[in-house]
Amino acid sequence: RQEAETAAWREAGWARAIHLDDIHRHLARSQGWSEAQHRAAAALEVQIEEAAVRPVPERVAEIAALRRRGRRIAFISDMHLPAPSVRRMLEGWGIAEPGDVVLVSSAAGCTKRSGGRLFAHAAAACGVPRHALRHCGDDPRADTWMAWRQGVPARRVDTARLNRHEQACAAALPAAAWRERSAAAALRQLRLQSAGGAR
Repeated sequence: RQEAETAAWREAGWARAIHLDDIHRHLARSQGWSEAQHRAAAALEVQIEEAAVRPVPERVAEIAALRRRGRRIAFISDMHLPAPSVRRMLEGWGIAEPGDVVLVSSAAGCTKRSGGRLFAHAAAACGVPRHALRHCGDDPRADTWMAWRQGVPARRVDTARLNRHEQACAAALPAAAWRERSAAAALRQLRLQSAGGAR
């Protein structure tokens, strides 16, 4: 699956956005799957992603506080999953509300990371100039450098990334042992649920 995603990005020149179907097209080709198997595998991946995703309590609280202050919230993501799936996850956890802008690179055809064009889409969708946006995210290139390059004030928040202890846990286990490696994600979730999400 990871090799198929790399192949999809390579085909896109590491520039334009890719969609889940792009990944599973490469996966189906490598595995000799039929069209029906290709579609079933893609649908299963969406189902697994939606079941596995967990919110970051600190960010949920920050979003709620911004809403109470009357700020408009928009969500933008460099993500290969379909936009409706991303919205379902956000609304399912009570983070996004009906009417919130939810922009996903797979639907927009452009990304934050490569050229930052998704920020221009966000500003247009919100009906404001780019400098009026206030962005936060965890990727130093996509969410900070490219945002500022597009004239969008940005702040990096990386509490949801694996800390050094969680990285050590993941690194100590074979890449193929995905069940065992999920221990690192479980440790991260415990940390995020605790007060302050200590580094």
